[in-house]
Amino acid sequence: MYGLISACLALNIADMLSYMKTISQISGCGRCIFLKYQLILMAVGVLVIFLLCAIAVVVLKQSANGLRIVVMLMFLATWLQMMMIILLTHEYPLIHDIEVIWKRHMSLEYYENKYECCGMMGPDDYTYNKDLVPSSCFKHRSMMSQDLYKSGCATKKTTPSDLAITELVSIACQYVLIVAILLHRKYLERNLVEARSLRALTTALLHLPP
Repeated sequence: MYGLISACLALNIADMLSYMKTISQISGCGRCIFLKYQLILMAVGVLVIFLLCAIAVVVLKQSANGLRIVVMLMFLATWLQMMMIILLTHEYPLIHDIEVIWKRHMSLEYYENKYECCGMMGPDDYTYNKDLVPSSCFKHRSMMSQDLYKSGCATKKTTPSDLAITELVSIACQYVLIVAILLHRKYLERNLVEARSLRALTTALLHLPP
């Protein structure tokens, strides 16, 4: 059980680091849809990590009632996490996000690298404003004219392939954990196992295997 909890924790922490990296790249775009999705996913991720820690304590305490509560919360959090991830796999036009970023004179580097585009409507957006075309507008940042991306980022759409495999594995791990908790709770109830006292719980914590 604890190995499964540890695996779910590690996967969620990896997801959180990925969200933090993405958020840091587009943090100035407060009205961007993609940023809002990432922030919601990060908030749910924090909740899941907290619940995983709570589950570890409740399992150690051998409380059937406590397990019933945490498994319900874990199911709801995992379901919300899954819905948000599925939402991110659907295509949606980037024009709203790109327009907000462009009007705020912020860098489009994140989108230009990811979607192989340049400027809002094309490279001419930079030359019109008498700005240098950034290296992110070129394939492999070569700064060579033949490698220049011609299409604008506002014409692009998000793609389903953007979904990270670790997010899918995290969801699968959490659902397996939920099933394991339900089976463990059934075992505790069938065998009339009493919940451990605080003193017994402290003793058990001190004797956990390294």
